[in-house]
Formats: sequence, C-alpha cells, structure tokens
Amino acid sequence: HPNNIPVLDLLWKYYEKTENYSAAARILSKLAEREGNDIDLEGRLEYLSRAIMSAKSCNVRPSSISDGEFLHELEEKLEVARLQLQVYEQLIQLKDSGRYPNINDALNELNSKLMDVTKLYGDFADRFRLSECKLAIIHCAGHYDTVLVEDLWNDIIDSELNRTRQSSLNDRMTALRYKLVILGKTYVHSERYFPLSFLVRVLEEHCCRLNWESTWVFETILDIGILLPVLHRIYDRLFKTKDQIWQTLNRPFHVLEILYNLIVKFVETPTLVPPQDRPTFTATVYDACATYLVELQSIGSRHPTCQELIGMYKEEEIRKLSVKCVTNPQTFDHFSNPTYGGVYDPAFGPTERDDLCSTCGQNSMYCPGHFGHIELKLPVYHPLFLKLLVTILRSTCFQCHKMNVEKGSKCLIQCQMKALDYGLLADTLDLETIAYSASVDVKGSNIILQDVITDAVQKHLKETLQKIDDKKQTKKSSSGKNVTELRNRLIKDFIREKLAYKAKKCLHCGSPRRNVRIEYNSKIYLKALSSRQASNWDSVSRLSKSNKNTQSDVPRTSVSNGDLSNVGLDEEEYDEEFNGNILYASEL
Repeated sequence: HPNNIPVLDLLWKYYEKTENYSAAARILSKLAEREGNDIDLEGRLEYLSRAIMSAKSCNVRPSSISDGEFLHELEEKLEVARLQLQVYEQLIQLKDSGRYPNINDALNELNSKLMDVTKLYGDFADRFRLSECKLAIIHCAGHYDTVLVEDLWNDIIDSELNRTRQSSLNDRMTALRYKLVILGKTYVHSERYFPLSFLVRVLEEHCCRLNWESTWVFETILDIGILLPVLHRIYDRLFKTKDQIWQTLNRPFHVLEILYNLIVKFVETPTLVPPQDRPTFTATVYDACATYLVELQSIGSRHPTCQELIGMYKEEEIRKLSVKCVTNPQTFDHFSNPTYGGVYDPAFGPTERDDLCSTCGQNSMYCPGHFGHIELKLPVYHPLFLKLLVTILRSTCFQCHKMNVEKGSKCLIQCQMKALDYGLLADTLDLETIAYSASVDVKGSNIILQDVITDAVQKHLKETLQKIDDKKQTKKSSSGKNVTELRNRLIKDFIREKLAYKAKKCLHCGSPRRNVRIEYNSKIYLKALSSRQASNWDSVSRLSKSNKNTQSDVPRTSVSNGDLSNVGLDEEEYDEEFNGNILYASEL
C-alpha cells in the first residue's frame, strides 16, 4: 500500500540516495503529520528534523523558491512540535501525582498527531496549568500580554517552591536557582518574556519571607547573564520607589543591604563589568553611595542593619586603603597636567585614555581607580555626626561646662561600657537592676541618692571583674555581635533619655538652660540669656561663689566607626524666637 509506513520509509531513503532531496523532504513531512498511534511524538520530531536536513540540501534552481518556503514551514512545524513534546513531558511528570484522572487520554492524543499552538495552549497547557509550557507557547506565537507574562512567572516560582516544600533550605535555594537559570537563559534576550524588574522584586519578597541569604537573588540573576550595571539600576529604582512591602516584611533595609552587597561584589570582582563601562559605573556607584548614606542617616533608626550599613573607617584603616596622601592644593599645572600630590595624582588612576596608572600599571580601560586620603590639620565635624554633636551641646551647661546628666546615670553608663569591654552581657544588664534597687529605699536629697547609686554600681562591677581570671583574654573575645548590639542600644538609650532631656536649669550649678540651634548644617547658634535670666543668675552665682568652685568638666564623647551616628532624635523645636539676640555663631 502506498501509504504504508515501511514503504514510505524506503521511498524517502531512495530519494535521498538519488539526491532528490525535495521529494524526500515532502515524504518525511507527510510521515511526521500522519495521524494515528503508529508513530509516537519523538518519531514525528525525528521525521521533521530529517525533512529539514533534506530541504536544506535541495539545489534544483527551478524549485528553489517553493523549496525555500517549504523549508520555512518545516522549521515552524518543528518548533511547535518541540513545544508539544515539552507539554507531553510535563504531563508525564504530573501523571504520578494523581491530580488529573484523565491525563492518559491527553497523553494519547498528544502522541497521535501534530497540533498547532492554539490547541496546545487551550486543551493542554492551560487545562493542566503548565505555566512553563504556556510561557514557551506565547513566546513562540509572539503573543505579548504583560499581566499574563508576570502571572506565569509568579506561577513558575510558586510551583517550584511548593514542589520543594519538604526539602532543606539549601536544597530549595539550589532547585529554584537551577530552574530560574535554565528559563532565564532561554528568555533573557527577550525583555517582553523576561520581565527582569518584576522578577527581582518578586524574588526578593520570597527571599525575605523564607529568610534566605540576602545575596541569593542578585547572584542568581548574574548567573543568568545579566550585567552588574543593569542589575544595579534595577535595585536603585527599587530603593527610590520606597515600597512599603519591606516594612511589612520587617526588613526595612533589605534593598539597601542588597545594594551594599552588590557594590562589594563589584569591588571584589571588577571584571563583572565590561572594561569600557567600568569608569562610568564606578562614578555612578560613588554618587549612589552618597545618596544611600544620606538616606540611612535621615531614617534615624536603631535597627542593627542600619548601623552595619553606616560603617565608618578608622584612621588606620583609611591609611591602609590609601595609596597616597593628598598634599598639593593645586590640581593641574600650567600645562593642564595632573600635579603630583594633588587629587588627580597618577597614583589614583589614569585621567587620559593612553595614560598608565602608576599604582597598578593598567590603562584607563582596566584600572579600577585607587583611594587616597587627606591629613586634616584641624578637627572638622563629619556631617553624619552633626546631629549627635548638637545633642551633646544642648545637654551641656555653658556656665559650669558640665553635662546636664545626674551623677548616678553617668556612672551607670560608664560601668556598663566597662563590663561590655569584657563581654559581660548578663552583668551589664544586671547593673541597671542594681541601680534601680539601690534607689528604691533611699530617703533624702537627690545628692545622697546619686551617691548611693554610684557606690552600688561601682561595687558590683568591681566584684564582678575580680572574679575574672584572665582579663586580657576576656577582653580580646568581647567584640561579638551581641556585645556590639547591646553597646549600641545602651548608648542610644542614654543619649535619647539623658542627653536629650530638656531641663530648664543645670543640675549642677542651677544656671538657666541655653537654646542651641543649627542652621543649614553649617552653623551652630547659641541663644544669649534674657535680661531677667541674666539678673537672676548673677544673684544666684554671687551667693554660691563662696561655697562652690566651678571646674570645667566637659566630657569627651567618642564616636567611633559610626556607632553613634544614628541617634534617632528629632530636631528640637523652639517656642521662643531668637530676635537677633545671639551670643555667637560658630561656623562649622
């Protein structure tokens, strides 16, 4: 029979042997489209592939145009047939789940003939909720629907997470990464079907909910082949959007944490950015870092992540990172060449395309740039710590030069810091309880009360330290995360509750409180006493001069490594107007 499969097989082989490739291709196409269970789906794909090979081998000129159209038709059929095989394999995996009782009928139908994309999508992919197949089908058909594409990616991610629900944390992360990398490399060159910004946001939300590693998402995206500058732009937009979802997930600094890790990744591996884009991206990151720091400072949060992100280098760390000290105030000479010791010194990197860096020997394309530093001859105020400085000034008496803090509170915080130097977490917390217990039974003046609290706290700390055998070794191991967090919390509580206390008079000398105002983050104004306040204070001071000898006792407050930069205090509001009655204005 002419339609018998063995006969047709012999016929296309004969035509290939006689180099009649056009006839062989048409017979192979006819075999692939033959309905029935005589040929399975994989056999149909094999016939189509062979038909394409024969069609490409055609060299008969009169039929070249029709053969070219036929070749294009065969290639389209093969692409759809591969989608059909993908649907078939997905249904095989669903067969064991028992969720769909009529799945065998669907498998038999898929094996019996080749189908078009409309039937594959409606009767199989959509019916059995095969999200990966639906995405592949609409990509093949060129159909674009933003909402549909995003829903399909959501379903793919949720399906993979549900499938690995019983697995360990690392196994779930690995499985989802493998799935995303495989699909990502398929669709990465088609922005319509690979909505990168949407995927980053959705994956970061899952990362927060599942408490996965903060670097997991952007490292997965990098594995797909997305460039680091592109990824930074997406996270930067995510940061500027200020979506409340991160507050809801109790991860308010999550995006900033990702940006920090992403920048660290670039610093450690600059080759992730193409050489021609490296200088531009470096400048972009510098500007972005300033924005992130200002945002963190303005938040004023006590969250430990915020403190970790606002880290400050110590002097010795800055000198180690620096390749040269800037000593020359002149940037360029008379011939517009960078001066040595200036901010454009060749040690920091080449400024011209053909120049070589004197530090690493690379040209402008490959040199990442190097750090320098300036040795300041006079103290200056860091803008991030200006808020703390103003708080300290507001709590300082400008007559006796003492801080407006009670003796007991001052002693308590000093002893707590001393205990934390040795890593004594429990004893540090006990000191506060001891101070409170000592103050309960005291009857008398506030001076007696403060003395009792001071004696009790100092006595307990002394007894605790005497029990430590190796103080040096204990002190070395006192820099753990819990110690640092408790230290920061105690200092911030002290600043908020004690230094920010708005007393009308000094606790030590009784002088009236002076208002301190900051203007434009560059000047500090101290309000002079009114005539009545000055007159009253003169009377009080004359009476107490014979009994008191006021000594200057301005405490030194250490701000190291950014620990106190974010004190969480609101700007003080003033009810009285200055009316030009300013004693002095100190320009910062």
